[in-house]
Amino acid sequence: MSTGIYERTKEHNQKISLALRGRKLSKEHIFKVSKTWFKKGECSGFSGQKHSDETKKKMSEKASLRVGEKNHQWKGDNVQRDCNGTALHNWVKKQLGKPQECWNKLCPLKSNNFQWANKSGEYKRDVNDWLRLCVSCHKLYDLGKLMI
Repeated sequence: MSTGIYERTKEHNQKISLALRGRKLSKEHIFKVSKTWFKKGECSGFSGQKHSDETKKKMSEKASLRVGEKNHQWKGDNVQRDCNGTALHNWVKKQLGKPQECWNKLCPLKSNNFQWANKSGEYKRDVNDWLRLCVSCHKLYDLGKLMI
């Protein structure tokens, strides 16, 4: 094996994984390893330290690449079944911003609280399927008493 820094190939990682599979560690070994990992009262080996500005910049650049389908938590278009549809509503807010006005031209209220209302009722991940409405108009729209 060569010395210095090198990148393991996918094949190399698979060989290591197969070699270690099914290996049983003694309780004594597990205890020794756990003692070296964390000191008492610390969460990790990095506890109490700060990232340099250069490291923060690199982390930010990497994180910006993990958006949409590249993110490991991406749910695709079927997101309405999470807790009250919050994931889809958060996605809409991120795409369209916070609504600032009610699109109902006949709205008599001067509200400061606006929401994104779904047009089709299918909760698609489509920015054209959403309306800006105040809370009262949103309730009426969902009940079918308001047509826009």
